[in-house]
Amino acid sequence: MTDVAFGLFDHLEQRAGQAPHDTYAGRIRLVQAAEQAGFHAYQVAEHHFTPLGLAPSPSLFLAALAPVTQRIRLGSLVHLLPLYTPVRLIEEICMLDQLSGGRLELGIGRGVSPFELGHYGVDFLASRDSFEETLTALIAGLTQPQLHARGAQFRYRGAPMVMRPLQQPVPPLWYGITSAGSVRFAAERGMHVVSLAPNEMLADLMTAYRELRTGHRGGPLDLSAPGSVTRMGALRQVYVGRSAAEAKRVGERAYAVFYANLMHLWRTFNVVNTLIPPTCAAARELGTLIVGTAAGVREQVQTLFGETGCNYLAGEFVFGDLSDAESLASIERFGADVMPAFGPGDEP
Repeated sequence: MTDVAFGLFDHLEQRAGQAPHDTYAGRIRLVQAAEQAGFHAYQVAEHHFTPLGLAPSPSLFLAALAPVTQRIRLGSLVHLLPLYTPVRLIEEICMLDQLSGGRLELGIGRGVSPFELGHYGVDFLASRDSFEETLTALIAGLTQPQLHARGAQFRYRGAPMVMRPLQQPVPPLWYGITSAGSVRFAAERGMHVVSLAPNEMLADLMTAYRELRTGHRGGPLDLSAPGSVTRMGALRQVYVGRSAAEAKRVGERAYAVFYANLMHLWRTFNVVNTLIPPTCAAARELGTLIVGTAAGVREQVQTLFGETGCNYLAGEFVFGDLSDAESLASIERFGADVMPAFGPGDEP
């Protein structure tokens, strides 16, 4: 499997008893270790009002990573477009792409939590329109010398676009897929895709995406660079342990904390997020949590790629209460004993 790649996905969760500046410093070291191990990209989520995420501004954290890394690509999964003023985001994207030497991977979405958007004053039911208006303005601003765009919350009449991204026509775009509509939306625009769906559902999504992508390659909405590889990804929590027993124990412990952080804001409103399995056992059965020895994880990853048709794994190697030492050891085992089975990867 020489066409696959591996990324490090991160919610940048708050750790109990640890100051955020220590969490940031530790994460920078882990990203540097992932770069040395040959990971293709580091991609951070955007969350608000919850311990699930200490990167409410992905741009800020990615800017901090740019000068202390050299090869690993840096991106978001995702920037929540309804929360941004288009011109401000356009300028930040251009800065990030220039600062990183053209290593930016730009994830976009409208957000899955109505409560996070609600605390920002954004109506979740209206967020689809806001997302599409902002995306239209974003693409226009990144590709045109002047911005002409109009939305419910903004209007631009020939605003000069002085900043330009280093990558042309735009930095690679990523989109989360969960339905036929989201698959079509991404395929038409040449976006890389990622999904946390279980393997069986993921296989159907990837088959549909591949078929639609073929028909829309080079079309009027296609934003992909000519000749670029399309990444079709699975998002999974991953822990590679010294032994099967240790991996199971640590995985169960960390997953319980991750799920509590994920549900923090949802439980405030007495609502359950049904997209994420509530227990480690359920997640392992569905294939959304990959834990074991290096040999066991290698087998699970082979099954994932074989059953789904994905060519990218966005692995969350730091989740719940995993310590930096545990995550670093897991990343190093994965890089040394799992990734080589799938091709040369991004050599350090």
